[in-house]
Amino acid sequence: MCNNKKTTPHPDKTTTPPNDYRFLDYRLTQLENKLERGLDTIEQEQRRYNLEVMKTLTNLQEGQNKTTENIAKLRQRIDNMDEQMKCLDKLKETANKNTAKIKATNHRIDVIQKILFAVGGAAISALFTAIISITLLLMQTL
Repeated sequence: MCNNKKTTPHPDKTTTPPNDYRFLDYRLTQLENKLERGLDTIEQEQRRYNLEVMKTLTNLQEGQNKTTENIAKLRQRIDNMDEQMKCLDKLKETANKNTAKIKATNHRIDVIQKILFAVGGAAISALFTAIISITLLLMQTL
């Protein structure tokens, strides 16, 4: 801010002709003062503008920092999801192995049941044959 206001007394217009140097000096002083006020206003506006620019830059920096933090969090979540997918793949593999074991066990049970039916059927058949044979023997002896 400049405070170099010059004060020149206003020359009496009735006694001095317009081309007198004092009138020109007075007018020049007025214009210089007006220029100083304009420069002061420009400096104030420039300071205000600079403050707004700094606030905007600060807000942008904070936004960029938050964005960087959010990206880091998202990357961590993606890494966690990758780990979870690996665990799911292992569980799926284990489930497939267990399913295969269950199918094999069910097949064995089916085979054993067929054998038992065959053996049981043969045993029942042999039992009936024995009963009939004993009955026939008893009938012959009587």
